[in-house]
Amino acid sequence: LILLFYLGNTNLFAQDLTIKQLITKAENAIFTVFAADEQGNTFSQGSGFFISAQGVGITNYHVLDGAHTDLVKFQVENTNLKSFNYLHISYRTQVKGEQIINISSPLGLEQTVSTGIISSIRTDEMHGSILQITAPISHGSSGSPVMDMKGNVVGIATFCREGGQSLNFAVNATQISKLSHKRNISVSQMNT
Repeated sequence: LILLFYLGNTNLFAQDLTIKQLITKAENAIFTVFAADEQGNTFSQGSGFFISAQGVGITNYHVLDGAHTDLVKFQVENTNLKSFNYLHISYRTQVKGEQIINISSPLGLEQTVSTGIISSIRTDEMHGSILQITAPISHGSSGSPVMDMKGNVVGIATFCREGGQSLNFAVNATQISKLSHKRNISVSQMNT
């Protein structure tokens, strides 16, 4: 029975990855998001990542809408039935001091890596559960994955507090499970 328990729970005993191993494992599942108006002019740029091999992705709603800060789950058109690299979501409770890594496109600089720790776990009315992190994020990092040292997504980079240092915030990845297909609309319908 002990052997069966161990084999069935190998993820519980998985070792942390080095930063280099983590980057290699995750970077092909992370992408840059550009939102364009009807004339094809880009009005917003951010980051996103896949959470399934079928092309289901996550980014911040404000990256696509330009107005709100929220999460959006979307499906890319996949007529060729391509298999996408993707990241796993962590639903475990996060703790202060836990090391994290972020890969994003700050100011359009794709695949930029930053590291830090979870400095606090907070709640606010707009986002629900949020992680305060020390990993640097900038405009364009919104929607990118904040990962633990096993490569699991623990948060989605969302905003920073101007006027302070290392005051960056990520929506807790547990919020992803609250997203549904009830409002299954195209990007062009988001403003209405």
